[in-house]
Amino acid sequence: MAPTVRTNSLIGRTKVESVEYQPNNGEMISFRDVTNSSGFDSLGKRVIGRPGDLVELKQGKLYINSLPVSQQVIVENEDYIFFKEKFDNIEYYVQYFKNDSKWSNKDFSWGVVPDGHIFVMGDNRDKSYDSRDARLGFVPIEKVLTVMNKVKINTKQGLGSRQFNCSPYTVGDNLPYQGRC
Repeated sequence: MAPTVRTNSLIGRTKVESVEYQPNNGEMISFRDVTNSSGFDSLGKRVIGRPGDLVELKQGKLYINSLPVSQQVIVENEDYIFFKEKFDNIEYYVQYFKNDSKWSNKDFSWGVVPDGHIFVMGDNRDKSYDSRDARLGFVPIEKVLTVMNKVKINTKQGLGSRQFNCSPYTVGDNLPYQGRC
């Protein structure tokens, strides 16, 4: 889930009751990987589409129900371009490879999210095993385990230092790999 959550980070989670859970676009969740294709029992991803939503990429830009998701280029480094995406009051960073992104300037449609399912994507868009991969596809809501509500400890890449108690839903002035969170 880089750049929001870095490898070896500690995440605060709230367990959900699958019968009552109503997903919100932009939420970070963990869910049971019933396909066993990832090599992990559970995965952490961001909810992009809810039941009844049409999920598409047009020229590499994310659309939900034919409306573009708010996306703004924030910063670039030698490897990545970082965007700020926003769903309602939830904003977060995503990253794409600067060169040879498999998703930029492409058109894809995954269709309408079926009842009882969600469409998920990782924030590291070019290196994420998520609903765009036919092996995983739409995730049954009943497989959602937790909603991630806080990055308790985030490893700062390259420096070995830690940041504490960061929200995964507001980005503020914290640029990817440069800010406090």
